[in-house]
Amino acid sequence: MSISETFRSLNVIFLALIGGQLFLLVIFMLVVKPSVPPSLQVDLTNPQFLAGLMVFAVMFPVAQMLYRKRANEGRKSKDPLVEKTAHYRVSTMLRLAMIEGANLICVMFYFLTANYFFLIPFALGLLLFVQFRPSRQGFAEDYQLSASERSELRANP
Repeated sequence: MSISETFRSLNVIFLALIGGQLFLLVIFMLVVKPSVPPSLQVDLTNPQFLAGLMVFAVMFPVAQMLYRKRANEGRKSKDPLVEKTAHYRVSTMLRLAMIEGANLICVMFYFLTANYFFLIPFALGLLLFVQFRPSRQGFAEDYQLSASERSELRANP
C-alpha cells in the first residue's frame, strides 16, 4: 500500500469510527426509550456506574501508552518510509479502536442506566478521538522522521 493510500484509508476508517459512535448515540437517545426515567446522578455504590468510570479511566491512558510504545519502536526502525507508514497505520488504528471501545461502553451504560452522567465521559472521549485524527504531520512528529523522510512524505500527496 502506498503512503497516499495509507493516509486516505486511515481517514476513511477514522470517519467511519466517529460516525458509528455518533450514530449509536443518536439511536439510543432518540429511538430507544429507556425502561427507567432518565437522570443525572453520581452513584458510587452502583456497580454499573463504577464499571463505566473504570473503563473510561483505564482505556484512554492504556491506548495512549500503547501508541507511544509503538511510536518509539517505529522511531528506532531503519525501515523505509512505506514500512513506517504501515506501522503508523496499525498504531493509530489500535489507539482509535481502544478509545472508540471506551466511548461505546459509556453509551451502553447510558442506555442501560438512563443516567446522563455517562454522556460526559463519552463527550470527553469523543474530543480525544477527534484530537487523535491521523495526519501526516502527526506521523512525522510522533515518529520523528528525518528531513529526507519528511520530504518524501510531502512528495506523496
